[in-house]
Amino acid sequence: MQKLHWGVVIFVLIFNTGSQADLLNFIVPYNADLYFTYVSGSSAAATDFGLEIGDGTLQTYLYALNSPSQPPYGYEVFAGHFKEGTELTVFELSFWHNNYYIVFSDAENPASINAFTDVNNSLGMDGSVVEQTSIFTWVLHLDDAAPYLDDDDNDVVVEIRLKAKHPAHVPESGTGGMLMLGCLMLLLISVRERWS
Repeated sequence: MQKLHWGVVIFVLIFNTGSQADLLNFIVPYNADLYFTYVSGSSAAATDFGLEIGDGTLQTYLYALNSPSQPPYGYEVFAGHFKEGTELTVFELSFWHNNYYIVFSDAENPASINAFTDVNNSLGMDGSVVEQTSIFTWVLHLDDAAPYLDDDDNDVVVEIRLKAKHPAHVPESGTGGMLMLGCLMLLLISVRERWS
């Protein structure tokens, strides 16, 4: 099994950008525990947030966002362990004016595109609603699933956090010394060739 170098994690995360609606989906770059944190929200619609798992099963992790019974800002929930290469598909289910609306991050209908992309680029991230805040965290600036009347990207704001299941690779104690010895040998060969 190949060991992971922490410094490379930021470059390993793969965002699918095949279409505008795919900007939110990403592939888990390494075996990791995944957490969602409710950051904030500003919407008239109560919204559930979750992932489409496997065979189309919907798993809700954050309930009733933007309603009187919403969790407090900063509320974090464990979403589970995800294997390297797992593609995550987010969904939102919103209740507004006695109707339910659902959108998926991999769908290409107008409501899903509005919810999971920044149509007017107001965030300044080339239409993406994903803001990387560290090598382990991303903030999603989403619109809700209710009729797409605005594009303010603040109806549902959720942080994704990954925690690697295996610690970073730490070079063996002799590795640094061997590297320095190799560099010294190259330097000596170079100096010797100059004086010859």
